[in-house]
Amino acid sequence: MRPPHKPARISVGTGFWTLVITYVATAILMIGLSEGVHHTTPLLLAPGLIWASFHDWQTHEIPDWCSAWIACVGVGHSFYLYHSELWLNLATGAIVLIVLWGLGEVYYRLKKTEGLGIGDAKLFAAGAVVLGPHLVLDMICLASVGGIAAVLMRRYVQSSLDRGVAFGPFIAYAIFVLSFKEQTLL
Repeated sequence: MRPPHKPARISVGTGFWTLVITYVATAILMIGLSEGVHHTTPLLLAPGLIWASFHDWQTHEIPDWCSAWIACVGVGHSFYLYHSELWLNLATGAIVLIVLWGLGEVYYRLKKTEGLGIGDAKLFAAGAVVLGPHLVLDMICLASVGGIAAVLMRRYVQSSLDRGVAFGPFIAYAIFVLSFKEQTLL
């Protein structure tokens, strides 16, 4: 059984505003690079993704409402733009949740330490609902590259990882960047 978490006090400071500026700069860049793509979805995703990143960075927990918000935006996006792909995107989200939650649980039982938590699995699943099956591997790879880079940089600065690196910010940013891509199933 996992130990209970103590709720941490979150103060909005420079880290939060750094995230906001990063997302705004990315949005400006991506809108400039993409033509003819609907930009409503990434802009609706941004508040939930920013808060999920900030909260996870400080507490190592992703609020359920953030994942729910992202999934709801994904359902609306799929229903409005790609009505025929709605069920496919929902099924993809369910499969991603089950597989990643299962892998995280197996890792925890073998190593007795948290690797990929349920919050990370829910955020990945919500991203799968937004992005669809064709971008799931891109999302996982992009988030993993960011997480690996953060671990390597942190190990370079510190000799040990006493608390680990929050993975949620990298998942959230991968969802945000990939949400600018046009969904095309075939």
